[in-house]
Amino acid sequence: MLLKSEMMPGERRTLGFVFLSGAEATSALTANDKFYLWEAGVIGEANIIR
Repeated sequence: MLLKSEMMPGERRTLGFVFLSGAEATSALTANDKFYLWEAGVIGEANIIR
């Protein structure tokens, strides 16, 4: 995630991501409308805005 400041629980934002896997990430993300952020467990849910 590209953040300018910390996010608090329950906060909503529109932000950008950079994926190191490039084309693999693009094809995986275009298959669904949302994905989950994982860090030792689910820490967030993201809706994909096209």
